[in-house]
Amino acid sequence: MNYVFDREQLTAIEDILERDLMDLGVHSVFLIDMAGNIIANKETDEGKHDIYSLAALAAGNFGAVSTMA
Repeated sequence: MNYVFDREQLTAIEDILERDLMDLGVHSVFLIDMAGNIIANKETDEGKHDIYSLAALAAGNFGAVSTMA
């Protein structure tokens, strides 16, 4: 199954992340798919992280856990 987001949907996702999370004081938030591709991300200057490595790690962890289950 493939999902495709257009620019309007991605903008809406980023607006929700900004409004619902960043305004509450979250330093970094990112949305990834199960393959580790980054769909959307928001960061403050205080929360600089290597999100690409984190996304790959999270996808690898998901794959390992789902295989064991």
